[in-house]
Amino acid sequence: MLKYLHFFCSLLIINVINAQPPELSKQQMYDDFDFLFEKVQKVSPHMAIRKQITGIDILSNIYKLRESIDTINSNILFTDMLHRALYLAMEPHNDFTDIYPYHDRDSSFIGQVLDYYYYYFQYYKYGHYRVLPLVYFNGDYYLPQLYHSDEKNIKIPARSKLLKVNGIPIEEYNRQWSMPLYTESRWDFIYKKLFTTAIFPPYVAGLGDDFLLTYEHNGVIREIEAFPYYIKSAPSTKFSPKVHYLQKDDILYIRVPEMDASQIEFYKSEILKYKGKLIKKVVIDVRANEGGNDAVWEQILAVIIDKPVEATQKLCFKDNNLVRECLERDRIVYTKEIPLIIGNDTLFCIEDTRNIAPAEKSLSYEGNIYVLTDRDCYSSTLAFIAFCENFDNLITVGTPTGYLGGEGIRPFYFILPNTMHIFITSCSLDGNIKTDNIEDYYHDKVKIPVYPDIDYYYIETEYEGDFYNEEYLYNHDPVFKKVLELE
Repeated sequence: MLKYLHFFCSLLIINVINAQPPELSKQQMYDDFDFLFEKVQKVSPHMAIRKQITGIDILSNIYKLRESIDTINSNILFTDMLHRALYLAMEPHNDFTDIYPYHDRDSSFIGQVLDYYYYYFQYYKYGHYRVLPLVYFNGDYYLPQLYHSDEKNIKIPARSKLLKVNGIPIEEYNRQWSMPLYTESRWDFIYKKLFTTAIFPPYVAGLGDDFLLTYEHNGVIREIEAFPYYIKSAPSTKFSPKVHYLQKDDILYIRVPEMDASQIEFYKSEILKYKGKLIKKVVIDVRANEGGNDAVWEQILAVIIDKPVEATQKLCFKDNNLVRECLERDRIVYTKEIPLIIGNDTLFCIEDTRNIAPAEKSLSYEGNIYVLTDRDCYSSTLAFIAFCENFDNLITVGTPTGYLGGEGIRPFYFILPNTMHIFITSCSLDGNIKTDNIEDYYHDKVKIPVYPDIDYYYIETEYEGDFYNEEYLYNHDPVFKKVLELE
């Protein structure tokens, strides 16, 4: 770890002109850690659910990090430890940020906060985004195709099963070294275990400079030094908004790769081009959509539907003064509270109604709308998936995400008193469930699940054509083919 830190410290000297913040005392480190722990403990409503599902006591694991403060001798190492504390919560919305949306601090103070942020986090983000993507399939991990330096010389072939990292079995490596650094740990309800779709290299975890991968391919086991390597990225067409009318089956297909509000007018104008056309099915494809603004999916629905869709929103929060103060600061107004007990946590829930009325100009479509999902959906997209649970004609098709999802509100923002880092933590739980099954709080069930074979997870780097055009959908896409089978 120290060698890694020294390397990135040298980058800071070159790239960051801000003055170095003063070194913290041990007491200041303890104060900042306790401040962060208190906020996560009091605000996060998911801990008791995760403990019952996964068996992991997240708060206990976070608090154990406090013991390491005695061994920390620099602000950078302390910043690294704070990241680990936030990420152990397994909430991708828990993070440090350079955004502070409130107006309770003067501009000079926020300016200093941002100076400190850029000093530390240029180093941190550069190092910690160098993850190795994996394919998680039927409880095992598989590697992407790794090249030596370009796309000509293969170092490790695709579909190789990953067995070990630096001699450590992959499940143990993930549990001890990668998941504590990675916010995107998911729960596999079939195999009853946590999984990830990427791992951090050993140098990020502090295990040295080697990155030895032991893998099995065609029955042969090999070990190889991974660095340096090159991986093909997904083509840009995978992330392009699209609206197609598929004449063959009278299907209106809408590809939504991101809940990007700037694209709303594009979707509305393109969809309305087909007003008056015979439409037997509507498909809204939100696969690989990591979220954004709820207004995107709401307004897409509004220009399609023939009558209002209305569903109860039930948002639940930890019951304490801190949460109530933050809700007031965020201008969340409510009049009724419904008590909820989950494990040892006491929460209160507030109810409202989400109503989406047909737009003034709409297709007035009255049939089924199929929403295609996969593991890479998150945030606002998970809210859309949860909203679909309330209606027979909004039908989710695809793969569960493994995330604890549902509808919610913006996370709460806080500033640490000494390091002055801004951090956010998830604050709301979607309590709109129909049974007493604790698993339902994940809002992870797909109405029509599709579990493709392993080739599906490699197609984004192997398919030669345009993603989500007619040829791809009909000939290469098992999730879309499933929709074709449905009445």
